[in-house]
Amino acid sequence: MFLIVGVLGALFQRDPPRGLGPVVAIACLGMIVLSLVLFAGRWSRSGTEEEQQAKRAADRLQLERTGLLVPEPYKATRAFQVAELEDEGSHYFIELEDGSVLFLSGQYLYEYEPRTRRGKLERPRTFPCTQFALRRHRNMGHLVDIECSGPVLEPEAIAPSFSLQDSENYRYPGDQSIIRNKSYDEIKSERLSIKKSK
Repeated sequence: MFLIVGVLGALFQRDPPRGLGPVVAIACLGMIVLSLVLFAGRWSRSGTEEEQQAKRAADRLQLERTGLLVPEPYKATRAFQVAELEDEGSHYFIELEDGSVLFLSGQYLYEYEPRTRRGKLERPRTFPCTQFALRRHRNMGHLVDIECSGPVLEPEAIAPSFSLQDSENYRYPGDQSIIRNKSYDEIKSERLSIKKSK
């Protein structure tokens, strides 16, 4: 586009012809269409959700084969969910066998939740569950996936979402936090009482 403007500016320094405006506009539209054709090729498409899941599964398998997945095992007794405010991902408070509470939060949890399409259950819930492992990358330390091995725990309740102020002021635990200073029942009671006070 800069090249076109530069060339036209050099050719018509004093008095540009009347039809030059539409010619420049058409040239710009043509360049946009050309860009879409060139850069929206198949290599830039992320694929369907099924293709993305298959790629993630292949990546995980590669990490397993190379010994780069480190599992952190947990046993859970019950769980409740907190509704999303927007699209920040799911939130779960999970009571662990030792009485502490694990908080998980993020869009990665969508992969384990039930999915319906056209009113039919397409994928059942796989998490939370009674036994699971948070699998981390050995070198990088980030969470790669959740390996579920026990029966599924349906959330006991869905509490109201965290407020925008909660999010902005970090008034709820960070993802993968373990809470030991409050019981599961206290946290659940607090979260559910928010509904009554509104």
